[in-house]
Amino acid sequence: MAETESKVEPGVTAPATLPKRPLLVVTLLAIAVGFAFQGTRGLYESTEGRYAECARQSMEQGTLDEPVLNGVNHWTKPPLTYYMIAGGMEVLGENAWGARIGQSFAFVLTVIAVYYLGFLVWGPQAAFYCAVVYGLSPFPAGASHSLSTDTLLTLFETLTLLAFWWAVRRKQGYCIVLMWAVFGFAFMTKGFPALLCLIGPAIVFFYLRRKGEKVPQFFNPLGLLVFLLVGFSWYAEKAWTHPGLMQNWIWKEGIARNVTDEAHRNAEWYKPFTMYLPIVLFGLVPWVFIILAKKDHIPWPKGLWKRVTAWPHPTEWLFITTTFLIPFIAFCVVSSRLPLYLLPLFAPMSLAVGKGIEWLVSQSQLRLRTVMLAALAVAVLVVVGKGLFLFNIPAIDSSKDMSILARDAGAIVAKYPNRDMYVLKQEALLGLQFYLHCGPVVKAELEDAPGVLKKAKLDGKNQLVFVRRKKLEAFVEKIDQRVYKVEPINDDWSLIVITPPEAGSTSS
Repeated sequence: MAETESKVEPGVTAPATLPKRPLLVVTLLAIAVGFAFQGTRGLYESTEGRYAECARQSMEQGTLDEPVLNGVNHWTKPPLTYYMIAGGMEVLGENAWGARIGQSFAFVLTVIAVYYLGFLVWGPQAAFYCAVVYGLSPFPAGASHSLSTDTLLTLFETLTLLAFWWAVRRKQGYCIVLMWAVFGFAFMTKGFPALLCLIGPAIVFFYLRRKGEKVPQFFNPLGLLVFLLVGFSWYAEKAWTHPGLMQNWIWKEGIARNVTDEAHRNAEWYKPFTMYLPIVLFGLVPWVFIILAKKDHIPWPKGLWKRVTAWPHPTEWLFITTTFLIPFIAFCVVSSRLPLYLLPLFAPMSLAVGKGIEWLVSQSQLRLRTVMLAALAVAVLVVVGKGLFLFNIPAIDSSKDMSILARDAGAIVAKYPNRDMYVLKQEALLGLQFYLHCGPVVKAELEDAPGVLKKAKLDGKNQLVFVRRKKLEAFVEKIDQRVYKVEPINDDWSLIVITPPEAGSTSS
């Protein structure tokens, strides 16, 4: 304990008194942000629908250990996220609340982990501010409201960093074993991308050893064994029982997805500037703006920017810069880019910004009351923003909300029980499957129209094609109403119906 307290700069005036039980205060704020209206918004396409429907189908078939999507094993991610989603749906039902409630717990636990990580890195005063920065910022809070692997991954990666710093402070080898165990769960959440979180700790370990400090062996044999059991045994078992699967993970999911544009995920060269840079700059609003507004009162390491090890508290800053900067560069270089990939980097970012906030408060350049008011304002804005989905507000684009499409299309689809379903010129509507418990809604192109028509004649099934109204307007005049019937669903969607000729009616 004394060791962490000594990290506060000598000569600093007494800091403002923190709230009583500061961890409880920040945890309650995080609970409000993470749980309020978590299931109000329906599942959006395409990511949320895919995760929820895969978890639902796998749970229904009893194959969560080998995730299934539309009759085919879905090997793109390990099963831990699907277990989390299925557990929520088992308790709260097959709806958005059930699918996302695990995200709420993961978010709150991450805030607590950031608190203790800040405690170990900077001391008890800064811990509160680090947790506030993470829990009461728009990007981490918003990410917890979007179903994916990233919020759960961020929890386990932050716990990995926490266990590492526990080892550094306690000088105990079992802490490193714990680090590898927790990292195993991170690996079971997203696979090989999780390896990026170990780069910073490994660099800090070698730096401390070079300085002659006694720190536990990073590559602890027992720790590595625990990691293999926790994080790699599932991969090994599935690769053994499914020949060629490991090759698919390494080459298709690992290399092809990230080196080529196979995944079609923002591979353009400029995307790091237009997508990632705004997230880094504005994802921690208002805290980063406070730092910028008070920048003249912060003792920046002038003239030493390229020599992190010459800064005050070199070990701590080396950890923060490497844990953030190296993965960030990696995310910019690879061809597959999505905004939530950056979420794990917000833990080290919060350590940096939280330390700045703590310095300003300790130097009476920023009032603790201002920090608390800003935190409450962010909490209110996030909760209100999530609650707005209760209302039909024109400014909110609801075209991706599959609960709305399922509600509006349900009665129309029910008129055609013997059917195949498609969606025109976009990814399969897995979220619609989730809500309607129907068969696949697969992707179709305009040039597929003759084949779809032929299928209606040969199979005697109605062919239903969902299409966005904006796309439909471009070619609606070309539709032969004798063959294709257009049924409007709502302001965003229409349904093109191809009825088998022999049916002679709109139902079969």
